[in-house]
Amino acid sequence: ATDGRQAERGTVTVYRLVLADEAADDLLRIEDFIIERELASATPDLDVVRRLRDAVDNALRLLEFSPYSCRKAARAVNDKQRELIIPFGSAGLIAALLTAYYMTRQVIMVFFGEARWNDHSEENGAHGDFKPHESPKVMLAPLVVLAGLSIIGGAMQLPFSSSTHFLEKWLEPVIEFGQADIHYSWAYENKYILLGVAIVVALSGIAASYLVYSKKKFAAIEPNVMAQGWFYDKAISNFMGGPGRKAFDGITWADRTIVDGAVNGVGKLVQGAGGFLRKGQTGAVRSYAAAVGLGVVALLVWFFVRGVVL
Repeated sequence: ATDGRQAERGTVTVYRLVLADEAADDLLRIEDFIIERELASATPDLDVVRRLRDAVDNALRLLEFSPYSCRKAARAVNDKQRELIIPFGSAGLIAALLTAYYMTRQVIMVFFGEARWNDHSEENGAHGDFKPHESPKVMLAPLVVLAGLSIIGGAMQLPFSSSTHFLEKWLEPVIEFGQADIHYSWAYENKYILLGVAIVVALSGIAASYLVYSKKKFAAIEPNVMAQGWFYDKAISNFMGGPGRKAFDGITWADRTIVDGAVNGVGKLVQGAGGFLRKGQTGAVRSYAAAVGLGVVALLVWFFVRGVVL
């Protein structure tokens, strides 16, 4: 987390970054871990420490000019404390490559692949082949509304010129322009390089998927864990059908036996006490006078005992 302290220099808002003690300790701990790991390796690569420091410097440079581009720290002591996001490694490029690859796979298999609903199940005594059809109106209408809103959302911030930045202008009253200025950051200065790399990676994923699933030039490499969707659905089904069901049954039993039992028990106790006290409500004046007399005698005895003892 960093503490961005604001200072005005002309028309540009800049920030002085102060590393929190916890953030400084985390960075030192990461560096020590990398050094120990490389020294213990058979083929150490100590240049990774330099790459780590470069990544930290780039992250600090971005945060200095646009501190509000990072989210607020989880345990922030003030509203200016932000998390330091360090882009270290190529995980983003790998994610972009896989996204392009599998989204292209989905388009090819859904719109250009072989029909998968003609399984001849009806010939074997089953319910019959599945026939694709449009969703009912109760599902179609919300999808159409969301599609329209997505178009409106994209039109609110068109990249063609500053006059089409409607979203940016709309947010100006609550977000200062300087707080979103990244014109001097490393990412902005190298935006065309980053844009080119992202496009090349995405096109590579699209091309690879096209050659595998459309042209059948290569066999699809799909480990069982990916074919099963990371076993997510299977894990949910096993849990809900096994320990999940037992846990819910236990909760139901506790609610029915313990919670409802306690509530019903209190109700019966109050009802019994009321029935017992109701017997004293006879309506006879002599009974009430006798009760008052017993109360007076009890008070006299109490005062007498208290006076003798004290």
